[in-house]
Amino acid sequence: CVLQKNVAQGLEVDAKLQLSEGFAIDMNATLQRTRIRNGPNRGNEVARQPPYQVRLSPTYSWAVTDSLAASIYASYSVIAERPSDETNLVTLAPFEKLDCGLVVGMDHLSVQVAIDNATDSRGLTEGDPRNPTAPNGRFILPRSIQLSIAYGF
Repeated sequence: CVLQKNVAQGLEVDAKLQLSEGFAIDMNATLQRTRIRNGPNRGNEVARQPPYQVRLSPTYSWAVTDSLAASIYASYSVIAERPSDETNLVTLAPFEKLDCGLVVGMDHLSVQVAIDNATDSRGLTEGDPRNPTAPNGRFILPRSIQLSIAYGF
């Protein structure tokens, strides 16, 4: 049994831009080059590792009244094409995803509405690990809306 060795070189950037009181944009980006170092797939890209992925997350928070505050947020993600398996014969298509929400809080009560995959994007986050050519895999869940109410003492 030969243990596969991989190598990765890359850059990860986290940044926050505070544009005004209450408005900010967070950014997270990963740029990488991955390779298999030994075995029959030597030189190929490592499975399921995209060369780049970027996430932008703007938020805006404000005081509605002295005791009522609100915050609206979003997160836009872009994931590049990546190989599904170590032979690099099957690739997973790139995809984009948008999540957003609103939080309103007062005293000990907060209400949140969150929309996951607001644009109802389609795509696979990873393929079938037992059979890379199979049409199934782990997919992005369809749009969903969640309402949360929290009360703290």
